[in-house]
Formats: sequence, C-alpha cells, structure tokens
Amino acid sequence: MGSITAILRIQDVYKLSAGAIADGILHQDISSRSLGPDECYELGIVSNDQRNYEDVIEWMKEALKRMSPQYKYSGVLTKIDVLEYLSWAEYKVGLAEGQKHLSV
Repeated sequence: MGSITAILRIQDVYKLSAGAIADGILHQDISSRSLGPDECYELGIVSNDQRNYEDVIEWMKEALKRMSPQYKYSGVLTKIDVLEYLSWAEYKVGLAEGQKHLSV
C-alpha cells in the first residue's frame, strides 16, 4: 500500500497522467516497465479510498484500455469491476451524464 501511495503522490506532484505512468514513462530520461490492468485498478482503488475521484477516473479508464484485446489481458479482473468504480467516481465529480455509456 505504501508504494501505491508513493506512485499517486508522484503523479500529483509531477502532474503525470495515469497513461504515462502505466506506460512506464516517468521522465524523458527515466523509463520503467508498463503496468497491467490489475495494477491500474489497484491504483484506482487507492485513489478512491483517498477520495481523489479525478485520479480514480484516470486509473479506471487506463485499466479498461489495458483490458482490450490488443493488450492480450488474461487476468481475473472484469470490466464490471472497473466500471463500478469508474461510474461512482464520475458521479462524485458531477459527470452523471457520462455514466450512460458505462452500463453493461
């Protein structure tokens, strides 16, 4: 949990997007391995626990993206799991209209 909090703090301090962090792009001279949907989902859950709903939206959208066929995801995380957090976060930031596309 401490490392997840540290990643989220780095994201906020350096104004990095969830996509950049998930792709392993931390700085022009520093790269890291990319994150999978499970890791993006966990970062979104911790953001939700911290009531940072804008970050929840970013991380859950990134998790969904990485569950697409091009990434060949074969884990146990489901789109429904991700969409539950995404729709809640969008509701909390006032994006209720955006939730219509999230129903399964």
